[in-house]
Amino acid sequence: MKILITTDWYKTAANGVATSVRNLEKGLRECGADVRILTLSPNYRSYVKGSTTYISSLNAGKIYPNARILAIVRRKLINDLIDWKPDIIHSQCEFSTFIMARRIAKRVRCPIVHTYHTIYEDYSHYIIHNKRLGKNAMITFTKQIAKRVDGMIAPTQKVSDLLMRYGCRTPIWVMPTGLDLAKICSHEDNEHKIALKRKLGIPLDKKVILYAGRLASEKNITEIIEMLGHIRPKNAVFLLVGDGPDRKGVEKSIADNKLDFAIMTGMVKPRDMRFYYGIADIFVSASRSETQGLTYIEALANGLPLLCRRDQCLENVLIDGVTGYAYNTEEDFAAHLEELLDGDISKLKENAVNLINRQYSLKNFAEHALKIYAECLNFYDD
Repeated sequence: MKILITTDWYKTAANGVATSVRNLEKGLRECGADVRILTLSPNYRSYVKGSTTYISSLNAGKIYPNARILAIVRRKLINDLIDWKPDIIHSQCEFSTFIMARRIAKRVRCPIVHTYHTIYEDYSHYIIHNKRLGKNAMITFTKQIAKRVDGMIAPTQKVSDLLMRYGCRTPIWVMPTGLDLAKICSHEDNEHKIALKRKLGIPLDKKVILYAGRLASEKNITEIIEMLGHIRPKNAVFLLVGDGPDRKGVEKSIADNKLDFAIMTGMVKPRDMRFYYGIADIFVSASRSETQGLTYIEALANGLPLLCRRDQCLENVLIDGVTGYAYNTEEDFAAHLEELLDGDISKLKENAVNLINRQYSLKNFAEHALKIYAECLNFYDD
């Protein structure tokens, strides 16, 4: 099967969309599929490198951090993909490359299936400051995308339910993202872990509560900071790995809550994240804006129990008392945190690794995608 994956975010991006695309590409190739990528260039130049076509783009960081938008389309490069005649196009982003995906699909007469990675109503404040208007605009936008594709893929049931509430009529499949476990799991010996702790200034006798991800208001990081400020665990440090538009707000919250046991690393390279999972003991999050939350799955793959605000995206991932705990109140958070810091969590760690190995391998991910493509092609032919 010839599969064209289109995405605004690819190898140079450190986000869930880019990770999902890279993992899908690798899994599909390992299953024998013929895969090509159409993405935005990191600069104004268009070119082809291997099986990837890069199209000229401009910096759009003022709209959204590290974002890029289409500049000039080189017709020859698009025509080369048309001549290749993909059987199906799998779109991963709703903006620049979606326009090109539609053009190619129309010329080739093949279906488009689209993965809805982002709950845009939670991000509308970057463009529209009125919350109600922003939400309504994003719902309309999503429905228009759904009308222009032959099927939608939701990473979780939460997203599938949301799309149906929006009134999307196209077929919807639920397909969790798979992980390249060999790349994201820490296999470092104790000596290397000690060296990283010392580099970060983490006392060796302290446990590590980890948050990894973008520092953005929709991630609700200040809730974790405030709760830790009230609890003030004596045997732990709070490690924040990542950067983002709300960095100053997070720093202010840390100062206001006198969280002298908080350490911020800033952005780290995706390939280095496994080292930080490797020194951590617990993974925490208060976000309600996730479609899936790949960092949750990566944390579990590294044997970290989760302590996260209850959210539908965590169904089948965070199983209370099995792979961690979900909380609704600060009292819940405090009680579970004490249990995780002071109790025996070896069984939770074992359960976490087993769950990910069983459900989130690249092989499962690719095979699931191929089944969806086959169904979409059947609908399209009919």
